[in-house]
Amino acid sequence: MPNSMSISLTDAQAQAILTDKRYKAKPVAKKILGYLNASAAFMLANGDVIYYQQGYYQLDFQAFFALATKRESVFTTNHSREYFLANQQRHLAEFKQYFAGSYDFSVASLGRIDAACRRLVKSGVSEADLFLPLVCYVAQVVIQQTNGQWSQRALMPDVAAIAGSDGKLYDPYFCLRKILINTHKPHAIESAITLQLG
Repeated sequence: MPNSMSISLTDAQAQAILTDKRYKAKPVAKKILGYLNASAAFMLANGDVIYYQQGYYQLDFQAFFALATKRESVFTTNHSREYFLANQQRHLAEFKQYFAGSYDFSVASLGRIDAACRRLVKSGVSEADLFLPLVCYVAQVVIQQTNGQWSQRALMPDVAAIAGSDGKLYDPYFCLRKILINTHKPHAIESAITLQLG
């Protein structure tokens, strides 16, 4: 379903805009196609987006920016212990949808996740969509390795961490957020978690 702020265009109108050199239409990043649920999308010089979703639509820059900001807000919204206790199974199910194959919550599986995550992002899956499923999977790895559980941070009660049976706090949340926001490097997740467990 097109965004409610979108303007419907005829094929002729869309083609006229997309081929007019003054508009400087450029294809958008693959993840933006997911945000728009579109098979093709182009950004114009003025920031407007024309996309195809069983017809052409135009979305002005303000509406497009609001849509993208809403999708990316997962990185700026803190998630509490209660949030993860209530939503962990849903996010683990999403993890299984994104990451095909057998993942056994072992530290060794984190290397496979790194490689799969990079492939998914290259294919157009948004880092924002992967974030909470990855946090839940990695948290389960840490919980099993430390005999731990979800806990609140004393200094930041609206942010969850894993408290190991040794009393140490482990952070799958902020380290994954940093990795996904700053362009995922090979073995980044595996290294960050292995270092914490070390």
